[in-house]
Amino acid sequence: MSSDDDALDILTPSATMLPVLTGLRASLSRLGDIKTKSAPRVWDNIDFEGTACAMARFALCEDG
Repeated sequence: MSSDDDALDILTPSATMLPVLTGLRASLSRLGDIKTKSAPRVWDNIDFEGTACAMARFALCEDG
């Protein structure tokens, strides 16, 4: 079994993680310097509300 203390131990940065964290920090700062826009995301155009309603109707139809 694990406890909440185990999770804290896992998430606590250690000297072994220092190269990884340093690399992540450097990568994030390089990404922050990029001024170009990203490509449009396909999921921005999905009608989530309509899709969810249709899926709910289908589930209710199947259940009777």
